[in-house]
Amino acid sequence: MIRKMTIADYDAVYDLWINTPGMGLNTTDDSREGIGNLFTGTLM
Repeated sequence: MIRKMTIADYDAVYDLWINTPGMGLNTTDDSREGIGNLFTGTLM
């Protein structure tokens, strides 16, 4: 089943990101706060 990501999924998704070769992360946009802002539509 596919569902929308929620902030509760962040730790598992972040773990996937850091363990995916070639995946680059941005410390601001890809942080828990940055992803939470994406979900709420809040700009930094």
